Amino acid sequence: MIAPVPHGAALASPGLPSALPGGEDGYSEGDARGAFLKGLRTAHACGIDLAGSAGAWARRAQADSLADAFRLIQEEAEEALHRVEYILSGLRRGARGGASWIGRALPPPAEDGPARAGDDAALAAAATRVLGRMAQETRWLEQLAHDLAEFQAARLLRMSADEQAAGAKRLADLMAGAGPARPRPPGP
Repeated sequence: MIAPVPHGAALASPGLPSALPGGEDGYSEGDARGAFLKGLRTAHACGIDLAGSAGAWARRAQADSLADAFRLIQEEAEEALHRVEYILSGLRRGARGGASWIGRALPPPAEDGPARAGDDAALAAAATRVLGRMAQETRWLEQLAHDLAEFQAARLLRMSADEQAAGAKRLADLMAGAGPARPRPPGP
């Protein structure tokens, strides 16, 4: 679990400013709200990418158990996306302007055709890294929401961060206990 940022500490996230100058808490209200909105828009763009990527990973996975895990990640990513849209709507803001980092964090897509040995492990490792980073950034947004007294947003972000962290753990546990992948039967 990621520890909350102590009140008054500089706020940092991999995709956002490392410090927000300003008031006695280390940032001004305008800077914190601006960083929060930027973070929500980034989370929205990443959520779209994650949902699409997880669907592609499910189709590519050789093992049924991994395909099922990716489908669950896709469902949870879609739910998290709806939560971010709800938060932005409550703030009377749109999602436009966010940039996703997920495409840069993934290996190039595999060639079309039959899956190769080791593809499942590579897919699971990439997805685990992506989910871990998303959980970290979502927890950062949750802390920022608390600092801004946006408590409903913080609660919704906590739900998403918990799902992202649980998804990463499920994948890691699945791959740690996996021997050779059981190929899925051919078909749609």
